[in-house]
Order: sequence, then C-alpha cells, then structure tokens
Amino acid sequence: MGSLKMRLLATISNRIEPSQVKHYAGLPPAPTGGKDTRQELGGARFLVIEESPDGILLHRYGAGGGFVGDTWHMNVDDAKHQAWYE
Repeated sequence: MGSLKMRLLATISNRIEPSQVKHYAGLPPAPTGGKDTRQELGGARFLVIEESPDGILLHRYGAGGGFVGDTWHMNVDDAKHQAWYE
C-alpha cells in the first residue's frame, strides 16, 4: 500500500478586489513569433494544495468546477503564501 499524500482544500469567498495574478492557457508570445494566442483562465473559487513526488502543487478551480491554473512550489508554506497573495 502506498503512503498517503497531504492535500489541503479551501474555498474562496466573494472577492472585493481582482486577483493579483492572471493564469493563461497556451504559449506565451515569444515562441509564437510575438503573437499572443493565450486565453486567460477565469478566477479561482476553490483551491487544492497537494503533495506530489516532485514538490507541492497549488491547483485552482473556477465556480463551475473547471480548471483555472496551477503552480509548483517547493513546500506547503510557499503554496499557502501564493494562494493568499492571489
């Protein structure tokens, strides 16, 4: 049997201010000859901080449950700090 992995969950209440950070799907302009073809992902309403073999992942999901971005972190405290910052 494998070891249990740590997972933290949080919901985000209604925001008064927009997020400090934007997340996108697609390549940045540099590899596409300067053309920005990215699509901005919506705002997060639900967060999951999850332990993986390669570090800690902060996953974001929108109000409808769809994926709206993720970031890698060295430790749980860094992931929590990023979540609060956003």
